[in-house]
Amino acid sequence: MARKTVRIDYPKVAAAHKRKLAALGFGEQPKQPHYEQKSGLPMAGPATRTPTAKRSIAKLFVLNRKHDHTGTSGTGIVAEGVRFSNGKVALHWLSHLGAVNVYDSMDVCEVLHGHDGNTVVEWKDEK
Repeated sequence: MARKTVRIDYPKVAAAHKRKLAALGFGEQPKQPHYEQKSGLPMAGPATRTPTAKRSIAKLFVLNRKHDHTGTSGTGIVAEGVRFSNGKVALHWLSHLGAVNVYDSMDVCEVLHGHDGNTVVEWKDEK
C-alpha cells in the first residue's frame, strides 16, 4: 500500500482558524497606545490592573461510579475534579495512570463520563 503525501497549506489553515476565532468573539487584542514624554522619549503607559477576586469560586467534585459496565475504571470514586469560574472543568482520574483531562463545560464531562446515570457527580464544597 503506497503512502499518500498530504501537503498542508499552513497560511490557509491559520487564516481559517483566525476567522473561526473571530466568529466566536475572539478578535485581535487592541494595541496599547504609545505614550511620549515632552522630551520625545517613550514612557510607560497607564498602570494596568490584574483582575482579582476576593475568593475562589471554583467548585470541587468527585465522580462516583455506581456500576462500571466497561470494567475499566471500577466502582466508587473514580475521579476528582474542579469546575472553574469560566465553566471549564479539569478532571483527574484516580487510576494508576493518573490522567488529567480538561473539558469546556460540566455538561461535556457528564455526557462523556456519566455512563447513562451510572456515574454521579458529587459536589464537595456545597454546604
